[in-house]
Amino acid sequence: MNRQLLITLTCAALVAADACAQRRRRGAEPTLEHFTTRTVSFESSALGGREASYRVYLPIDYDDEANAERDYPLVVWLHGLWENQDRFHVRGGAEVLERMRAADEIPDLVFVCANGGNSFYIDGPDEKQGYETMIVDDLLDHLQKTYRISKDRGSRAITGVSMGGNGALKIALKHPDKFGIVAAHSAALLPRDPDDLEKQFPWIERRGGAKRAMAPIFGDPLDREKWDAENVLHLAETVEPEQLEGLKIYFDCGDADDYGFYAPNVELEKILEKRKIRHTWRSVEGGDHGWSYNQRALPESLRFIRAGLSVKRATAGLGGLFGGNAESSSEKEEPK
Repeated sequence: MNRQLLITLTCAALVAADACAQRRRRGAEPTLEHFTTRTVSFESSALGGREASYRVYLPIDYDDEANAERDYPLVVWLHGLWENQDRFHVRGGAEVLERMRAADEIPDLVFVCANGGNSFYIDGPDEKQGYETMIVDDLLDHLQKTYRISKDRGSRAITGVSMGGNGALKIALKHPDKFGIVAAHSAALLPRDPDDLEKQFPWIERRGGAKRAMAPIFGDPLDREKWDAENVLHLAETVEPEQLEGLKIYFDCGDADDYGFYAPNVELEKILEKRKIRHTWRSVEGGDHGWSYNQRALPESLRFIRAGLSVKRATAGLGGLFGGNAESSSEKEEPK
């Protein structure tokens, strides 16, 4: 065999093997020493009696007799588009959770990754597509009955990435009585005018166009009243600040976000600042939209959640984290 050809084939094989190894690493089962985890299903009336599913992380000593009377803070994680309740687990989120608990950077808590399909966590026109109601009513009720979690709104946080970041912010603004803390990464914030969707996000054309993406959620023709009611920017402009009393808000986004979500996140920050709604905004220089970004951003939101939880240990040594109306920072994303 020609020596050059042999070298080329060998290099190609090594590259392919490395790519396979990377895929295995991305999907590998993480080692957890401070949590147990499993996937659970329950019947949801908001989904027309269909089953809803979630992955739950419980403290490793949750079932110990010594903790039988102990209640735990709750964190609900909402995944991104084309993901499910297991994405957090296999793409690095579980390792971050484990590492931070090992370092005592977060307290013992119940961490739940809900499965919201591709719903944007919005109640769709079909009576079997009530994903927002599933989260705020069915899921919370099920979790309250199934696990020892605090009934205090201040000990409940909702967080997520991309579509889930948008969903977390929307749910927190619409239902501030349900969660005392919200944190979002790279939130997929939709424009205030649906006619601007393809202009603001040209990539939607490659995914079948705005109509195909939005019709299952907002109907065809699109329900503009519903668009406003579910739009984070519109909600931020119209909600009475008094209704958000005590709600702790955090969101971040990379200025190199692949899908163009940086600009609407900056717009949200300006709205909240103008309306004097207290929040923490973090702009990350060079940050993109992938899980390499999420793994760096997640510790920041977990620290924010820790500081906001209504437990004594939560705020020890973290005074001033919430700042005034806003706390902005810029950070350089490490090369991949």
